[in-house]
Amino acid sequence: DVALLSAAACALVPSPIQAGCIAALGPIVSICAAAGVPMALIDAVGDFVPNAPGSLLVKVKQPSPPTGTVEFRIELPVLGMQGLCDAAQSKLEDWIARKVRSALLKRSPGLRQLMRLLSHLANKDKYGVFKRLLDAIEHSIEEAIKATPVTGQIESWLKEVADKVCGQMLAGLPLAPARCQLAVEPNVGTLRVGALDDPVGFYDCDPTQQVSSVELTVSRVVCGVSIEGKASLPCGGQEVEFTIGDNGSALDDIFELKVDGRTELTSSQPVRSISKKLFLTTGEHEVQMIGRAAPDNIGTYFLRIVGARVLSGPPLTGTDLTVNRVFTWKIQVDPK
Repeated sequence: DVALLSAAACALVPSPIQAGCIAALGPIVSICAAAGVPMALIDAVGDFVPNAPGSLLVKVKQPSPPTGTVEFRIELPVLGMQGLCDAAQSKLEDWIARKVRSALLKRSPGLRQLMRLLSHLANKDKYGVFKRLLDAIEHSIEEAIKATPVTGQIESWLKEVADKVCGQMLAGLPLAPARCQLAVEPNVGTLRVGALDDPVGFYDCDPTQQVSSVELTVSRVVCGVSIEGKASLPCGGQEVEFTIGDNGSALDDIFELKVDGRTELTSSQPVRSISKKLFLTTGEHEVQMIGRAAPDNIGTYFLRIVGARVLSGPPLTGTDLTVNRVFTWKIQVDPK
C-alpha cells in the first residue's frame, strides 16, 4: 500500500508531462528511488493521479537597497504529497475499490458468472434494464468496500508517506536560465545568464529608461512539451505626481517646487493648483517648496504627493510659506 501511494506522489507532475520523464530529470529520481518506488509503477499510477497545470515558476529577488539589478530563478513546480492528499484521495479510494471489486469477482465464480451474464445482456438490452442493474451491482460492491476500515486508513497512509517518503517533492525542480528561452518586454536593459548548470539569472535595468517594471517570459521544452512562466521584474522606479497651489481665501501667493534640486513646478501668476508627473528611481528623494510671492505676508500653500511616501518635513499645508522661505521634505519611492 505504501509503495502504491508513494508512486502516486511521485507521479503527480505537471500536465501533460509524463512522470517517468520528470523523474529522469534529476533530483526527483533520488527521492522516489529512496522510497523504493519502481519507475514502471510510477508511470502506471500516473494514469489515475490527476495532473497539475503545466507552468514554470519564476522567483524574483531585488537587492535592498535597489541597485537596478534583479535576480531571478526558474523552477518546474512538482506538487508533493499535500497536493496528492487534496486532489487525489477520492480517486485513490475509487481506484482501490475497483481493484478490490475485481479481486472479489475473481474469487467468487458464481458472482463472476452473474456479472458476465449481465454484461452480455446489457450489450443486447434495448431498454438498458440490464445495464442499469449491472451498474447498480458494481456501485453497491464499491460502496461497500469504501465503507470498510481499510479505506478509512487511506488518509493515514497518505500522511505517513507525506512525512517519510515524498515530503521533499513540495520543492520545485530548478532549471538553469541558460537552458530556457527568455524574452523581456519591454526590453530596456541587459539580460544575463550563467553557465548551463547555473540556476540564477539577472536583469540589469537601464536607469535612463523611464520604466518601472518589465515582464519576463520563460519557456522550456520538457519531454516534447513546451511550458512557460511569467514574472514582473521591478526596474527600481515609478511615476510620482506632485501638485502645489494656493489654498487660501485670497488667491495671491506664488510658489516653486524643486525635486532633487531641479525646478519642476512654478507659475508667473497665483494658481489654485498645478501638477506634474515625474519618473523617480526607487529610494529617497528631496522635495523643496519655495515661496515666491506673498503680498499680504501670509503664504497659504499645499503640497500633494502621489506615488511616494513622505519620510520627514513640515506639514503639507499651511499659511507660513512666505517669500524666499524654503520648506524641505524627504520622500521615499518604493519598488513597484
